[in-house]
Amino acid sequence: MKFLTNKYSRKYWLIIERGKTRGKATVRRRRSFKPVLYIIHHIVPRSFGGKNSYDNLVLLTHKEHFICHHLLTKMTSELAHGKMVSALYFMSNSKGYRCSARLYEQLALEYSELQSVLNSGVNNPHYGKTHSREAREIMSRKRTGFVWKKDDLEKMIRSLTGVPKSEEHCRNISNSTKGKPKTGKNAKGHKKSEEHKRNIALATAKYWASKDPEVIERKQRQGKLFSKLRKSGQVRTWNKKAK
Repeated sequence: MKFLTNKYSRKYWLIIERGKTRGKATVRRRRSFKPVLYIIHHIVPRSFGGKNSYDNLVLLTHKEHFICHHLLTKMTSELAHGKMVSALYFMSNSKGYRCSARLYEQLALEYSELQSVLNSGVNNPHYGKTHSREAREIMSRKRTGFVWKKDDLEKMIRSLTGVPKSEEHCRNISNSTKGKPKTGKNAKGHKKSEEHKRNIALATAKYWASKDPEVIERKQRQGKLFSKLRKSGQVRTWNKKAK
């Protein structure tokens, strides 16, 4: 692993040379709970192939250890840079280290962008895969009877109200729905095939056949109440604009 040669790498090696004057460091299990003045640091990180040998270990204070990992993010590139950002981000969330709010925000944003790149496309472990029938049935059973809490619904509505979609977002939605059967308000002007109608009727009959009579009766009462409130103008449907 070759580090970039810049002002950050020079500071890094100065700290390493100062740590080597404190004696040899060994990797071993702690057998006491005494305060630790120094912490063992791998000069070449293990994620880059660094070993647990004397030549690759050095004793640093907690402050020096954090600074060195911060410098490593400045003296690496590409995949190595991503690994060092992840290491520093998790270190900033541990109990033994503290960092400024500005640095933490920078690390959090960079770590988020990094994860987005690493888990998109072919890098995503689920890319090109589909759920089996058994897995879909398990997910369906877990979601059956699930009802959103009123507070959660209101929070989602507030977060989405008045948020404009970007042109790229609109294009992605348009491309993702091309060639698919229209549903809901998008089905206006599109006729359903006879097979589609039969599938809807069978699915509806199967759904209500699995419900208890008490649930069906409660749904009917709710439907009548909603219809009455809508006619009185107290509520309105989502696909109709307020006059």
